[in-house]
Amino acid sequence: MIARNELQAMEEEIKYRLKACLALAAALRFPELATELRAAVAARASAPEEEPSPSVVVLGSGPEATNLCTAFQQQGIKVGVVGGLNEAVALTEKKEVRLVVVDEAFIDSSSTCWQLRQHKTLPIVLLGARHDKEGWERAFELEADAYLSKSKGLAEQVARVKAILRRY
Repeated sequence: MIARNELQAMEEEIKYRLKACLALAAALRFPELATELRAAVAARASAPEEEPSPSVVVLGSGPEATNLCTAFQQQGIKVGVVGGLNEAVALTEKKEVRLVVVDEAFIDSSSTCWQLRQHKTLPIVLLGARHDKEGWERAFELEADAYLSKSKGLAEQVARVKAILRRY
């Protein structure tokens, strides 16, 4: 299955190639345009590739967050790791971010989820060490959409996040 952001990237590449074909046809018809066309193509070719934006942002720095990120990457999910709320907010302003996983240790107040949603409505998953019922209650208090227990295996954590990504 192709992710939404991959489709968008493919669409942009197709648009670029179509424009290049049209420009080439115009340059053949109007030779004075050929110089401008060569300059534009050279500028695009020499431009550095932008780092792809993550579709999942993990707010955390412990070994659990690192292992979760590695598991996401192995499943083809683009992931970015941040160590602070301000960094997470800055990344969520990008339209490609589709979900945020927040380590419970990084929650300093009940407004953390609200701050993450100020610029964009997106699902927030709380990652913590509590048992399921206690974790879900804590997630509800903090206005998170789901809770992942650190005691569950990585495969289950990744599967739950993938299920949430399919829904949103």
